[in-house]
Amino acid sequence: MSSPDYGDTAPYPREIDNDSCWDLPTEGPNVISVSAVGPSGKKSDFSNYGTEQTAVAAPGGWFRDGFGTDTYRTDANMILSTYPKKVLQEEGSVDADGNIVAGFEETVFKACKANGECGYCTYLQGTSMAAPHASGVAALIVSSTSTARPPSAPARSRACSRTPTRAGTPSSTPTAPEGWTSTASTVTASSTRTRR
Repeated sequence: MSSPDYGDTAPYPREIDNDSCWDLPTEGPNVISVSAVGPSGKKSDFSNYGTEQTAVAAPGGWFRDGFGTDTYRTDANMILSTYPKKVLQEEGSVDADGNIVAGFEETVFKACKANGECGYCTYLQGTSMAAPHASGVAALIVSSTSTARPPSAPARSRACSRTPTRAGTPSSTPTAPEGWTSTASTVTASSTRTRR
């Protein structure tokens, strides 16, 4: 039950019908909703939850994974990702000349080309870190068959895997750890279903 208050209207009880009240964009058409898992395979506490809200779970990092162990609250629980120099400068971890500030050498990394252009990486977590894995699975599903088109990829990713699934094993590995969907198996199953 919900009791919204709109302007001069007094609050009133109202049933929420999940069939007509969608969680957008997650439940929208042609959407592959992604949740993030940490190194242990457990869902991150910031992630999407629910079988109807999550199509694929993938490694997205989770700083607080491993509670009660020496890995709890370590950078190794997160994803090393590119990061804009301007944001690093605003956060105080990179100076105006583009150098990593003392104290951030273990969390910010810099690589430069011969022409002097530099890129930066740092540890991040989020469903945005998991999304590339899910995008890769969707792209492999679409490319595995000549009849699949992007709108059908969400349905195929759900149909070819457990709910929620976890993308994460290399495509050259036909099996996956318990509870994880093998990318190779998902693509193979999708391709086989399409050929019939």
